[in-house]
Amino acid sequence: MSQLAGYIGPISTAMWVFPFVALLFTVPYVLSSYHRYGAVLFFRALVVYSFIFYLMCVYFLAILPLPSIEEVARETKPWAQLEPFAGLKSALRAGGFKANDPQTWLRGLGTSSFFHLAANVAMLFPLGIYLRYYFRQGFFGTVRWGFLVSLSIELLQLSGLLFIYPRPYRLFDVDDLIINTAGSMAGFALARAALKFLPSREELDRESFVRGRRVSLLRRIV
Repeated sequence: MSQLAGYIGPISTAMWVFPFVALLFTVPYVLSSYHRYGAVLFFRALVVYSFIFYLMCVYFLAILPLPSIEEVARETKPWAQLEPFAGLKSALRAGGFKANDPQTWLRGLGTSSFFHLAANVAMLFPLGIYLRYYFRQGFFGTVRWGFLVSLSIELLQLSGLLFIYPRPYRLFDVDDLIINTAGSMAGFALARAALKFLPSREELDRESFVRGRRVSLLRRIV
C-alpha cells in the first residue's frame, strides 16, 4: 500500500482538474459531433471523456508532484538510465533470484523494482485498449502510438518539464520506454475480449447517423 501512496496524489489532482478541461472541451466536441454525425451519443461521449481523463492521469503521474526549482537545482543524481532491462535485473537481484528455486521468484515479485515495472505496464495498458477499440488501430499502429506517448513522457522529464527546471527532476529511463510500449501491446491483445461486449465503432457511427435524421430542439439550437 505504501508503494501505491505516490500514485494517489496525481490521480486526485487529475480528478479535480478534469471537470474544467471537460468544460472547455464540451462545446468543440458537441459541434464536431453534430457536424460529422448529426447527433451526440452518450456512450461515444463516455468513451471520449474517459480517454481524456485517462491521458490526464498518465501525464500527471509522470510530472507530479512538482518540486521547487531551488530543490532541483541542488540535485546531483543521474538524469538518465540507458541500460535496457536494468529494472528487471534489479528486481531479480533484490529477490535473490535462482532459476531452480521458485521461492525466489515470489520474492522478486514483492520488490519495489518489480512493482515499478508492473506499474509501467499498467500505465499504458488502457491506451492499447482505446487504440484498438475506439481509434481502430492495428497492432503496429498501437506499438507506434504507445512508444510515442511513452517517449513524450520521458522527454518531458528529460527536459525538466519543458525547461521550467534547470535540470531533470525525474529520471529518463530507457526501461520505461520498453515497458510502457509493452503495456500498450498487452492492452491491444486483451482488448479483443472487450470487443465482444461493447458496441463497435462502426455500430456507434451507424447509430449516430440514424439519430442525426431526427432534428431535435437541442440540435437546432447548436
